[in-house]
Amino acid sequence: MTPPDDTYTQLLAINRQAFDEADYETAYHAIAAALHRAHWIHALALLAAVQDRAAAQSRHLAAHPPVQPPTVRRTPHSLYTALAAIAAGRATLLASRHPTDHPTDHPTDT
Repeated sequence: MTPPDDTYTQLLAINRQAFDEADYETAYHAIAAALHRAHWIHALALLAAVQDRAAAQSRHLAAHPPVQPPTVRRTPHSLYTALAAIAAGRATLLASRHPTDHPTDHPTDT
């Protein structure tokens, strides 16, 4: 079981709020930061949660493309899809290096 992590939880809350407000750039960066946090603390379950959320947000954006003025840069759903794949890859790498879900040392390859 992965212990709670306040930083990770706050990043997911920022992601959810920004996504709900259609601020997709901020939402993307918040979930990317959550991915890095989960990897830093070696939390496979949290990496899986990032993967699931990024994939769900990507599907939502693909089905409901944002309507924004042309001067506003949009974060395409493909970035969220890529982030989900990165989370899956990091989880696989972490699982192969550490037999437990939450070791005490930090990764050196970040």
